[in-house]
Amino acid sequence: MKKRIGIIKFGALFFSIAMFSSTNIHGGEIQQVDPSVFLQAMEAAAAQGFGATRPFPEDPISNVPVLGEAVDPNTLLTQAYSNNTLAGTYTTSFSGSSSNRINNIQVAADRINNMVIAPGQEVSFSQTILPRTAANGYKKGGAYVGGKVVSVTGGGICQVSSTLYAALMNAGVTVTERHPHSMTVGYLPLGMDATIAGTSKDLKFLNNYNMPVYIQTSVEGSNLTVNVYVSPVSLGGRSYKFWSDKTGVRSADSYLTTYFNGVEVSTTFIATSRYMPKR
Repeated sequence: MKKRIGIIKFGALFFSIAMFSSTNIHGGEIQQVDPSVFLQAMEAAAAQGFGATRPFPEDPISNVPVLGEAVDPNTLLTQAYSNNTLAGTYTTSFSGSSSNRINNIQVAADRINNMVIAPGQEVSFSQTILPRTAANGYKKGGAYVGGKVVSVTGGGICQVSSTLYAALMNAGVTVTERHPHSMTVGYLPLGMDATIAGTSKDLKFLNNYNMPVYIQTSVEGSNLTVNVYVSPVSLGGRSYKFWSDKTGVRSADSYLTTYFNGVEVSTTFIATSRYMPKR
């Protein structure tokens, strides 16, 4: 019974968070989670052990207010994060970028900041950051189109998707769709980037853990950082390192190394990325 109570309290927490979706937290907005979908996902996770490396704790979150209590959303979010650990992070530099490109990075980063992903939920980065239009806050910036650098609305957002991709991989989160850029980028190693383009290319990822995953972003100075938080119970002592090996002037193989309690246990090949020469 304690297990079910803990799950319901966890769902109640995020039902409460969803109710405050317009409240700014740490510079971003809490992403809405449908309470019924969330509770169904949590129930299914409990029944099937979805993505678990260990069983649920008897009471995964103690001292969490139950649904119906008047609680400041900042307190709810703080309590949610306090029960998770920083599982994956990555930082890239946009030093030397134009003001428009920096604006686009900030806008896209804000749209994934404080995102809550329920167990089994798949997320589209492209949909989350909204269409790249002036109405949605994007400006003209440089982007790769047809083997050339051209000015397009939203240019620069692929630095956000790439930084997010590396952070997700470092957290052991399952990435279900990823595409390399057509040409090399300078803000992270070859093979570790992830571009998006219209509706044809996207970055999609799935919460394969049995507890919610949280994403935080920050833009400070000339650096973009993406942090991914996962329940230590879900991690079960595991940690991950995403890396790549350059195989040519414009090619690289990427890998994911898994550690258990700090000891390397396996390395998995992820993908081969090839790039065209810049024109």
